[in-house]
Amino acid sequence: MTQLYSTEILRQAQDDGNPRRIWTLIHKPFWAREHIFLTSTAPSDRLAKTIRVRIMGVLRVLGWALLGFAFYQVVLRVVRRFWNFPVPAFIGRFLNSRYRRMMQPPSQVIERSGIVPGMTVLEVGCGSGAFTVDVARAVGSTGQVHALDVQADMLEQLKLKLARPENNDITNIETHQADAYGLPFEDESLDLIYMVTVLSEIPDQARALAECRRALKPGGILAVSEWLFDPDYSLSRAVVQRGIEAGYALQGIHGNFGHYTVRFTKLDKALYEDGFDL
Repeated sequence: MTQLYSTEILRQAQDDGNPRRIWTLIHKPFWAREHIFLTSTAPSDRLAKTIRVRIMGVLRVLGWALLGFAFYQVVLRVVRRFWNFPVPAFIGRFLNSRYRRMMQPPSQVIERSGIVPGMTVLEVGCGSGAFTVDVARAVGSTGQVHALDVQADMLEQLKLKLARPENNDITNIETHQADAYGLPFEDESLDLIYMVTVLSEIPDQARALAECRRALKPGGILAVSEWLFDPDYSLSRAVVQRGIEAGYALQGIHGNFGHYTVRFTKLDKALYEDGFDL
């Protein structure tokens, strides 16, 4: 390849009749030499080689982007392993952005979770409301959505979202500032509880799942959704194991490795206490 460049460069310089140009062209960096080579070939060859060069440039950018993203994921996962804390409120804008909705469509979460009209639903860790409004529309005017988060700033972002003109029709959302260890609901009062990339952030997951079980009606549904790019991502088998240990019966796993929902049913108290084997 070096010889090819050198021969072409020398030929071009000799045609120009400028000896100084020979030295200048030979000592140019490889990317500049390639450009010179491209501009000296026939138009058809020049187009093909230009396309190749541009494709390689795009691939280089994508490669660096993937490498940076991988590094970011590794660092975040290491940090989260040793320091457990809620997602900072300033990330709420991304969590509620159209890019997030493209990667985690609310319609998929609703369908996989088993949310239907008329339900009384609790979202644990609602954040800035990426899914809350869609769920409120899904349960309809006869249903109720309780949006719970430990951070007041996140709930404030949700309230600002609800105040937008396009959401004036939403009147069935009630916000609650609380953690997953002390849900402000009566025993057996909820039809369904769902969490989206939240369960793995909770330090004492067994305690949180027990509290959800207390608030669910007999036969109520617990839906846990996870997303691969979340730094707290858990494998579906780990989520299934935690749910079964907490007294839930597995109803199904929906989705794929990158984005899935595990759906549980509240196990009858007598069966759970007797150690019923699922």
